[in-house]
Amino acid sequence: GEAEATGINASLTVLGRVVEALSKNQAHKPYRDSTLTMLLRDSLEGQAAMSVVVCVSAESQHADETVSSLRYGSRLATVHNAPTVVALKDAAQEAAKNAHAFAAVRAELADMEQRGFAGHFAAGGVPSERKSLLDNFAKLEAAQREVQRLKCRLLETKGRKEDSSHLQEALAAKTFEMHNFEGIVMRQKSIRGLWIEEKPSFAAKKAELRELEAMHEL
Repeated sequence: GEAEATGINASLTVLGRVVEALSKNQAHKPYRDSTLTMLLRDSLEGQAAMSVVVCVSAESQHADETVSSLRYGSRLATVHNAPTVVALKDAAQEAAKNAHAFAAVRAELADMEQRGFAGHFAAGGVPSERKSLLDNFAKLEAAQREVQRLKCRLLETKGRKEDSSHLQEALAAKTFEMHNFEGIVMRQKSIRGLWIEEKPSFAAKKAELRELEAMHEL
């Protein structure tokens, strides 16, 4: 139906953004924005050998769809991974390794924050504006955590082939709320003399931590 087609198009749009991020070697890839990209993550960036089959038609009336499919295939062809033989790993060792990676990245973030790389308030500023921004930061962070939690639950529910309509509705509502807070925070940070944006290196390190957290949840 129409809803199914809309869902498929949305998933393919997210896949396109992931492919673009991979081809440009960006630190953050939006795998978690779609169930499709969550499922394809190991194939796109993992250690598997991946092949892509592009279906096209020789009929002239399908020329637009054929060209679009070929262009999509050419974008996917820019993604390169390194297939390797994976040996069985000890779960305890992997857990210790992941814990060490978490601790290392968090320590780096803490050090960068102390050195002024993180976003921070400018000198001076109106106290009420500072408090309002801090409150909205907290609301945005809470909404972001809830969106990620709902995405994981939705993925698990679909994997069990259970009814997920209630989760989809909750996710849509919470995503709308998150985007609303993002807009509010962005506007508040643009107030002259209130906020100094984080350095790109700090943003990249935060993205690295988010990727570690996503891998841990998977």
